[in-house]
Amino acid sequence: VNIAMHLESYILRERNTTSVRIAKDLTSLGVGAMLHDIGKLAVDSDTRTQHEFSKGLQREYLDHVTIGYHMLRERINPVASTVALHHHQRWDGTGWPDMTAMTYGRHTGGLNGHKIHIFARIVAAANTFDNLTDPPDGPKRPGIYALYRLQSPEMACRFDPVVLDA
Repeated sequence: VNIAMHLESYILRERNTTSVRIAKDLTSLGVGAMLHDIGKLAVDSDTRTQHEFSKGLQREYLDHVTIGYHMLRERINPVASTVALHHHQRWDGTGWPDMTAMTYGRHTGGLNGHKIHIFARIVAAANTFDNLTDPPDGPKRPGIYALYRLQSPEMACRFDPVVLDA
């Protein structure tokens, strides 16, 4: 939410199909950020401790986004449940989940760029920062390490450049 507060004008541009009052409301971002990994509750404990940088990612880990979305949809604001579904989509299109089945073929593969909701793009960057500073399988690292890695060429392409700058 703190990142989004720095991006108010960008968020207004990204959410230009809704009223300014609704576009400025960050409640769905906060709820989506708090619940983005809720799908991990439905997987075994070994899978629950994985994150995107874990070696040998299990299929169940990749499925936590769709599991979480199905747990949340129709229970919370659709924008917040979309954060759970899309927080592993990448700016360059390399993320997941594959949207082919969910969209009945209207969209194939993962989402990329501005097709990913701005709130999911913010959570993706914040979540990656968190995973880099506090990995479940290693020692805590300083924030400067995470910022350095996020700005590396191999990682920067995964994130909205405006969000990454913020």
